[in-house]
Amino acid sequence: MHASPSGPPPSPQRPPGNWMVPAIVSLLCCWPLGIPSVVYASRVNSAWNAGDYHGAQEANRKAKRWGIIALVSGIAFWLLFWLAWVLFLGALFTATDAAVDELDQLDQEIQQELDELEELDEELQQELDELENLDN
Repeated sequence: MHASPSGPPPSPQRPPGNWMVPAIVSLLCCWPLGIPSVVYASRVNSAWNAGDYHGAQEANRKAKRWGIIALVSGIAFWLLFWLAWVLFLGALFTATDAAVDELDQLDQEIQQELDELEELDEELQQELDELENLDN
């Protein structure tokens, strides 16, 4: 009779990396997509220690995939966010400059109208003075 092996099958040389550090970093970039990465990363060592070498490899692969997805998504989101912010500020400053230029032009027009009104007032005042002199 052959003796049947008892216990878990022999383990590969080394446990797979658990991707915990990249998983935590991915939480900072895009936390909704980083959560699965942390969950799978936390399963790698426990599966390995339980003798589930295939499960540990699968958890390693999923932790890596979700970590990369979260990092790329987070970086893309923040780049787009800051690009939109810069474009918004640029548009705001352009609009502000245009408004200031328009206000300056209106101010000049109002000043010209005031100057014309002052001239008319002086002319009317002179005519009134002449009329008063004629009455005397």
